[in-house]
Amino acid sequence: RHQKVVEVAPATHLPKEVRQAIFGDAIKLAKSVGYRNAGTAEFLVDQMGRHYFIEINSRIITEEIIGIDIVAAQIQIAAGTTLPQLGLTQDAIAKRDFAIQCHITTEDAAQGFQPDTGKIEVYRSAGGNGVRLDASSGFAGAQITPYYDSLLVKCTVQGTSYEVARRKMLRALVEFRTRGVKTNIPFLFRLLTHDILIGGKTFTTFIDDTPDLFKLVQTQNRAQKLLAYLGDLAVNGSSIKGQTGEPGLKTDIVVPKLQSREDPVNGPPHDPYQPCTVGWRNSIVEQCPEAFAKA
Repeated sequence: RHQKVVEVAPATHLPKEVRQAIFGDAIKLAKSVGYRNAGTAEFLVDQMGRHYFIEINSRIITEEIIGIDIVAAQIQIAAGTTLPQLGLTQDAIAKRDFAIQCHITTEDAAQGFQPDTGKIEVYRSAGGNGVRLDASSGFAGAQITPYYDSLLVKCTVQGTSYEVARRKMLRALVEFRTRGVKTNIPFLFRLLTHDILIGGKTFTTFIDDTPDLFKLVQTQNRAQKLLAYLGDLAVNGSSIKGQTGEPGLKTDIVVPKLQSREDPVNGPPHDPYQPCTVGWRNSIVEQCPEAFAKA
């Protein structure tokens, strides 16, 4: 219920002095425990600007704003490579651009983020420049069970500014197509279009304190419903009353007689099985398009 939903890097509206204090404490923590690997130190900051340590792990979103493959670096360090050999000295690490990561899960936000289960019938992910996907069980045919994490995929986007990254994430969410199970994509879209997140001034209880976020716009899924109906009709036949069982008509179909166009009273009836030889097409073929327009 209280897992990460959206991550933003670097933190927006964080005072420079608070950021530098966090950097200093992160280094102290790493040195105090003999930490010799690549990682991301996470802190919470209150309204007074005081920061509190949470944990150290390899946040993938950090890679997008420093240009370093943290996971690969961890493997190389475990194999004996040093940080200087990898070029991971403090003066070589600098922030670039902005990044936003959304955790796309099989949860129904309208039902208190209750996990959904079932088979993924349709799955299409986003893509394009600056869009990264770290997939879990997101593919067509996957069975989503209640016995494991509901995470479907982590979608990370990178942009030259916070607003560019935000708009790119919205475009990526629109490109996702998932059918068969409910996802939190409608909630994420509502979240990313809220004024507070647009301004980058979010806080830890933002979701709990903002009921407007749960006014979701659900997709109609018309195409999938139509395909399901046609498949059921082809396999099981019609279930509409009057269209099942033995046909009610026992005689031959009566074809109505059409009156002759040339002589409706005394002329022979028109044969509907013969192609039409006189019509508007004759005006174009025998005369010209101008004659057709005037006809």
